[in-house]
Amino acid sequence: MRPTQQNPALAAQIQQAVALHQRGELDQAEVLYKKVLAAAPRHFQALYLLGMLELHRLNPAGAVELIDRALKVNPAHVDAQFDRATALEDLERYADALCGYELVLALKPDFTDALFRRGNVLRGLERHMDALDCYRRVIVAQPENAEAWFRQGNTLHDLERLP
Repeated sequence: MRPTQQNPALAAQIQQAVALHQRGELDQAEVLYKKVLAAAPRHFQALYLLGMLELHRLNPAGAVELIDRALKVNPAHVDAQFDRATALEDLERYADALCGYELVLALKPDFTDALFRRGNVLRGLERHMDALDCYRRVIVAQPENAEAWFRQGNTLHDLERLP
């Protein structure tokens, strides 16, 4: 089988697992993801989606472990890189999360969610001017983004630039 082809049975299991996952039936989805991994231990989708399942269970450490395994299979997958950085941010591993968001932005410069979260991490690292730059760039791209306006205001407060 060529690498670009996917086993139809595994694809069907992934599709069923995703449907369960989206309905919040995480335990059942996990069983199917693991069944796929038993047959194909380096199955990118199963690894990545199982990592996302752990994020949804509020287990960012488990998510990082699984997403790291997925990224060994496909290191240029932007969403996986973003979700890994998010999990690192949740673990308050800000320096690692910052590297992750910067990689995402190198792969996809217009990924405003990554830019916004990069701002949050920079603020957590007390790099307020850099955080402010991120929030301003998000606002330029998405003027209706209330959260970016709010974070910009908080960052200006941090800088004691209230006027």
